[in-house]
Amino acid sequence: MVMNREDFQILYDQLTAINNDRGKMSLALSIVKNNCLTVSYVMKYALTINDEELRLDLIKASYPRLFDLNNLRMASQVFRYERTRDSFMQYIDKQYPTHGYDPLPSNQKIVGCFVKDDEFADMVTLLGKQDFNNARLSMAQQMFISGKCFTVKQILEVLRLFDTDTSKVEIAKFATDYCVERDKCYLLADCFEFESSKKDFLAFLAGK
Repeated sequence: MVMNREDFQILYDQLTAINNDRGKMSLALSIVKNNCLTVSYVMKYALTINDEELRLDLIKASYPRLFDLNNLRMASQVFRYERTRDSFMQYIDKQYPTHGYDPLPSNQKIVGCFVKDDEFADMVTLLGKQDFNNARLSMAQQMFISGKCFTVKQILEVLRLFDTDTSKVEIAKFATDYCVERDKCYLLADCFEFESSKKDFLAFLAGK
């Protein structure tokens, strides 16, 4: 699950309380290696460190657990010097040897960002108990917001709880922002009954 704002702030305050870069780096490395983070959070952690080489090392260390890889280039803003910025961009290029700046290459495994099977099962059970479609739609959206990191398989299971293509398409579009397999989101179209629904959803993906 992606780190929430409250946990981010607690750890950020701990970092800023340390008065030397080495101490900050030690704590920051522990944070990025053990949590699923957004790029913006990593950038804020990096900016507590004055040494740009250490900033670069921190961002590199965060790569395997980043939630929004498509925003990774934004992290270049934390570097004041062209040399460090160039090193960062070269690092990014090496991470995407065949996919360009694909937000989530198919060979990229996100280690820390996922919803556990038992946790997901509880979510699905709760959704299934909702008798009214609007209530189920609202709860599904809140589920994706709170969980953040879902696989295509998990999203498909949620879609099957809805009877109409209209509801399925609405939820599928909403869920794409919380899917860790964004290069596979097109598979969600298999859940729709009508060809028009599939075309609508695939057109939506093409425009993202």
